[in-house]
Amino acid sequence: MHGADLQGDSAVEIARKMKKDRIRVYAINIQERDAPGEIVDLTRMTGGDVFNPGDPQALANVFREIDRMEKAELEKGSAELVDWFL
Repeated sequence: MHGADLQGDSAVEIARKMKKDRIRVYAINIQERDAPGEIVDLTRMTGGDVFNPGDPQALANVFREIDRMEKAELEKGSAELVDWFL
């Protein structure tokens, strides 16, 4: 997701829908400047946060922190082949 995708009230609307569905958003900002405000707003409104690691070791620490914070339940699925060729 990019900050441009969240301009206007889009971030608020998306965050409300995600929060309603109990989806918490975390973002990892890998650019040298601060994360765009829309992304910060979206993550915090859902109860998540933006991480700003400065190097590969810091990034590994971010993943360890996220692993401690969120336990996800996964459902096994399978791919469905769809052929739209006439």
